[in-house]
Amino acid sequence: MITLGIDLASQPKDTAACRIDWSGPHPRVHELEANCHDALVASITAHLAATGRTIHPDVSDHRIAFQEGWIHLPSI
Repeated sequence: MITLGIDLASQPKDTAACRIDWSGPHPRVHELEANCHDALVASITAHLAATGRTIHPDVSDHRIAFQEGWIHLPSI
């Protein structure tokens, strides 16, 4: 499985995104992109959601997902 990892910050200069490949014995990070703007993160997530490539939080995570505002977990 390949997922999208996002480290959000209050300023674009501190926000980063990358692809994480979970298929091997250890996760591998690919295509690290720093200085991401909220619009980029939102458009990537919206595109993945529109094309059916997101997963919802697991039932065990619903409480924290609600508190933190999780919507979709991008899965490329």
